[in-house]
Amino acid sequence: MDFGGAIGTVTVFHCGHPEPMTVPRYIKARSVSLKGALTPEWNNTLAELFVKLGLTATPKRIETLSKVIHKVEHILGKGGVPYSAARVDVIGEKDGQPRTYTYRTVDKMKRLTGISAAIGARMLAQGQVKLKGVYPPEGCLEPAPFFAELGKRNIQIEEIVS
Repeated sequence: MDFGGAIGTVTVFHCGHPEPMTVPRYIKARSVSLKGALTPEWNNTLAELFVKLGLTATPKRIETLSKVIHKVEHILGKGGVPYSAARVDVIGEKDGQPRTYTYRTVDKMKRLTGISAAIGARMLAQGQVKLKGVYPPEGCLEPAPFFAELGKRNIQIEEIVS
């Protein structure tokens, strides 16, 4: 999958995440999947090995493994790219013609998650979120104003139409 920017092309895998369950509740879609990966690619092999060895089989084992990884992460991080990326592909038809819209961004993980959460909280505080209760972003935020706020903070969403 090509993420562009400093990330480039990365081999991705299906991941456990809520979006395949939540997106179809708010956006008409036949299929929603989420894939992810670690860089450099050998980290994915290492993660797969941890699973095969049973080191992630229980919450206690995950906690223990996490502590070990945090102690040696300065070694494990060698050769990696200090960025994260996101990409969304919307595949369908528009005006009777096949069309794919791709949206992607590359930035530091702390900026992608922290700034997004702060924008959502600010929109909620300013009354721009009308729903009461617990909703995923796709269920309560208008995309255009949200992306505009990301742009003001120098997080650019690239759109590719094919």
